[in-house]
This record gives sequence, C-alpha cells and structure tokens, in this order.
Amino acid sequence: MFRFRFISVHWWLLLALGAVFIKIYQHNLFIKTMYEYQRLSRSFAQVEKERNDLLIVLYERQNPIKLMQEAEGTGLRPLSLDTIICSTQVAMVDFLGTASTSQALALCGLSYGATTEKVKQC
Repeated sequence: MFRFRFISVHWWLLLALGAVFIKIYQHNLFIKTMYEYQRLSRSFAQVEKERNDLLIVLYERQNPIKLMQEAEGTGLRPLSLDTIICSTQVAMVDFLGTASTSQALALCGLSYGATTEKVKQC
C-alpha cells in the first residue's frame, strides 16, 4: 500500500510539473505571436502610408491644370481647329474608297504636311 501511494504521488508530481512546462510553453508562444503581430502591424502601417503618399502624387498628377502647365512647359501646344479639319478631310478621301490617302494627296500635288487652304483648294 505504501509503494502504491508513493508511485501515485510521483505521478501527480510529474503531471503537475508537465502542466507547468506546458503553460510556460504556451505563454512563450503567445509572447512570440504578439511580437509577430506588432511587427506586421508596423509593416502594414508603413505600407499603408506609402500607398496614401502614392495616391496623393497620382491625384496631383491627374489635376488638369497641372497637366496643362506641364505640357506647356515641355513645349506641347493645344491642337488648333485647322489641324483637326485638315486630318478629317484627308481621311474622308480614304473612306470614300476612291484611292489611298497618299494617292489622293498626290493627285492634288500635296503631301501629308499640307495646310488647310491647300486641301480645301484640292
């Protein structure tokens, strides 16, 4: 009986010691997980700030007034109405099916850089 009681006490002590080590292990895992969560939160905040900065840059570049200023600064100028009319008149010759654009212009003695007046005369 004494031996049985002695073995039982040993088992209870081993079980309690095992439970303590398991709780320590769980606590360490929890701490490790919290550190990982904090690291990922900082990383996410940094990426979100970068995204917001890029969106601000995008919206600034899509501003029509700034686009016009940058275009004028690089030497671009707005299309004049004469250029648009000239290109549509040349294209109408193509759509009629009479000949290709270059042949139609050659019949009139014009090239692709012809002015609107010359195209109208043709």
